[in-house]
Amino acid sequence: MEPQIQNLQDEQQNQSKSNSVLAIVITVIITLVISGGGVYAWQYFIDQDKDLEIQYLEQQVNSLMAQVNKLQQAQSDEEEQESEKNDSVTNWQTYENTKYNYSFNYPVDCLDGPLPGYCKQSPPAERPEECLCFLNRTDSDYVIMQTYTGARNELNLATFSVTHRSTDAYNLPANTDLLTWLKEKFVGFTFPDNFNAELDGKAAVKVYTPESQGVFSGEIIFFLKGDKIFMIDMIDVDNQSNKVFYDTILDSFSF
Repeated sequence: MEPQIQNLQDEQQNQSKSNSVLAIVITVIITLVISGGGVYAWQYFIDQDKDLEIQYLEQQVNSLMAQVNKLQQAQSDEEEQESEKNDSVTNWQTYENTKYNYSFNYPVDCLDGPLPGYCKQSPPAERPEECLCFLNRTDSDYVIMQTYTGARNELNLATFSVTHRSTDAYNLPANTDLLTWLKEKFVGFTFPDNFNAELDGKAAVKVYTPESQGVFSGEIIFFLKGDKIFMIDMIDVDNQSNKVFYDTILDSFSF
């Protein structure tokens, strides 16, 4: 009986050892599988990270290129505007107001005086060249110039005038602040609290009026010469061709 018990115990021990070895083998296999999967997963995420990094760098490059293109376009537009401005003043002449001693440049082909009646008989695009610009200087207190800017098929009306009157509003009392006076006498304008423009190297006051339905945008510049207030009036100032035209005149303005 005892030998049989001993044999049974030996078989149980051998079975236990076999189970232990099998468990170890299975464990090793599982570990290798997990490790291999981990390496694969790690490699996968590394590759994913690389792809994301490449995408991010591409986005950054594209963004920088867009900014460069925008800056280049802005520089090109500025150079074109400056070139257009320089070309436009090649043959300009100077108007001098001898009564008030101010001057500015204007196109040489402008008619002197009010626009003749025959010029008004056809629309601007069909008028002869000499009917597209005039400078009326007959009244030294109110000098006005009108012209058309842009191409023939896209003409834009530009008006530039300089006004001074003998009325109280245009004559600043002694020891009076200009801005305070303007706000009091020129009702209807929205004035800044400080000088916001410069004309001939001197401080001036600029008032901008945005375009509204049926009404052009406008800009008025008030400047002081002695105790006399002058008003420069311009219309459709948001139009690029007009803006170049007005800037050219203002750059030449002297008082």
